Amino acid sequence: MKFSFFLLILSIICLQGISQGINNQAIERVNVMSADYVAIEGTQLSIKLPKGFVKSERFVGYEHKIAGSSIVVSEVPGEVRKNFLAFGKVNLIQRGLLIEKEELYLINGFDALLQYGQQSSYNKMYRRWLLVIGDNEKTFLLNASAPAETSMEHGAEIKESLLSVIYQPSKKVSESERYDFTLNLTGTGLKQIKILVNSMMYSDDGNLPPKTESKIIFMASRTKPAAPITDKKRFITQYLDMFPTTWPNNEKPEPKAVEIAGLSGYEIYGLAVNKDNNRPQLVYHVILFKGDYYYAITGMCFKYFEENLEMFKKIARTFQLK
Repeated sequence: MKFSFFLLILSIICLQGISQGINNQAIERVNVMSADYVAIEGTQLSIKLPKGFVKSERFVGYEHKIAGSSIVVSEVPGEVRKNFLAFGKVNLIQRGLLIEKEELYLINGFDALLQYGQQSSYNKMYRRWLLVIGDNEKTFLLNASAPAETSMEHGAEIKESLLSVIYQPSKKVSESERYDFTLNLTGTGLKQIKILVNSMMYSDDGNLPPKTESKIIFMASRTKPAAPITDKKRFITQYLDMFPTTWPNNEKPEPKAVEIAGLSGYEIYGLAVNKDNNRPQLVYHVILFKGDYYYAITGMCFKYFEENLEMFKKIARTFQLK
C-alpha cells in the first residue's frame, strides 16, 4: 500500500516555492557503511533491510511478502528543506494519512524528516513511516507501511531500517539501469526531468512544474500490479482516475486497441478539466501488457492540443524493449 506517486508530486509542486527552516533540535546520527547494507538500485542510497524483506518486483524498494509490509523508494524534485513542508501534517491528512509523530534528523550531515502515522486503505489499517532525506539538489522519499496487526518489533525494525540510510550524492548512478525499455524523443524538444527512480519523465522546459504555456509533461514507467489485471480495457479507463481531472458529463473517452513493439494494449486520450485550475487539459495514455507487468506511457498539456497529441502518439510508437 502506497501513495499515488502522481498525487505526491502534485503536493510537492504546490508547495515547492515555500521554504522551511530546519529545527535546531534535529537528532544527529552517523551511519557507517558495512557488509549488511544494500544499495537501492538507481539511487545514491543504501540501507539495512529489516528481517524478511526482499527486493520487490513491483516497485523500487523492498517488501515482506508474508507480513504485507513494504518500503517504497522515490526521488522527488527540489531541495530537501523546501520539500519538508510538502510533507506537513495538514497536507498528509488531506491524503488520508494521520501523522502521530515527527522527528527531525541530521543523518551523516544530511537533513532528514521522519514521520509516523496510520492510514486506512480498502478497509484495512496500516502503520506508516515516511523518511525524507536529501540535499540542496534532490530529495528522496522512503515510504514504508505495515499492516496495523503486525508486531511492534516488526515496526521497530522498519523504523531502524529507514534511519540506517546512507546518502552518497557523489555516487555515480547509471540511469539506463533503471529501465528495460527505450523511447525516442529526438526532435520533440522535450527535456528529461531527473526526479524519478522507476519512471522516465520529461517536460517542455525540463522543470516540474513546467514554466511554459503548454506545461507539457510526458512520462513512462513499468509496473507489476499487486494482482493480475483481468479486464485490460477497463483497467486503462480506471487508470484515468489516478490523475486530478474531471471529464465532461462524467464521460471518459473510449480506449482503442494498439500494438507497439510486439506488445498489445490500449490507447486512450481526450480533453479533460484539471481539478486544480479548472483549465482544459489534454490527457493521453497508452498501456502495454507483458506477462505480469504493464508499461504506462502518459502525456499531458494545457495548450496546442492537436499538435501535442500527435507528438505523444509519435513518441509512444517509438517504445522498444531492450
